[in-house]
Amino acid sequence: MIKAIEELTTRLFGPCPWLGIILIAMVPVVELRGAIPFALHWGRFLGANVLSWWQAYIFAIIGSTIPAFFVILLLKPLFSWMKRKRSLKKLATAMEKKYVKKSDEIQAEIAGEKVKKKVLFKKFLGTCAFVAVPLPLTGAWTGSAVAAYLDMPYWLGVLAVVVGNIISGAIMLCICLLLPGYENIIMYSFLGLAGLFVICSLLWKWFKKRHEITADESVEDKKQ
Repeated sequence: MIKAIEELTTRLFGPCPWLGIILIAMVPVVELRGAIPFALHWGRFLGANVLSWWQAYIFAIIGSTIPAFFVILLLKPLFSWMKRKRSLKKLATAMEKKYVKKSDEIQAEIAGEKVKKKVLFKKFLGTCAFVAVPLPLTGAWTGSAVAAYLDMPYWLGVLAVVVGNIISGAIMLCICLLLPGYENIIMYSFLGLAGLFVICSLLWKWFKKRHEITADESVEDKKQ
């Protein structure tokens, strides 16, 4: 699978490998956590140093940051529009609930703060930390959504995502440089972990829904 992606990427972006890495880093879930090991392994696949480690790092950060400019600005209006459409309302409500929950966790940590600057600073740090952790579903896309629901000033939210990406990218880069030749395994491990997170999340929601239905049926039986 990796070789097929590498061959396709080479055909599309051979003369401009940096553009391929930027676009890969823009993909949700993959982001820079997948783009950095892919960029380093891509060079080994071609038998040449297509991108140096610092180029891979910089272009992955650029690509992973680009969605933040749009997500922070447009996410809430988009969800408001989706909730007015019957076919999209359920999806928008479920996604919004997820982002509100994550933003509430950060809000809980700053409860009691009355100085506006301190509140903004702690929101900034919370968003940075969320994006910086190199785990699935905690990257720039989700971090940008969290920044939007924390009602942070636009440019402060973007800056929080940039700083988080810089830290997360540095961690991924260090892992790849400490384990040369294993970049594809690192990428597969990350994508596999992301898939596991999604499957576990869906199973948890299914079990929770079944439990709620069973509880409601039990209440109804007692009433009868």
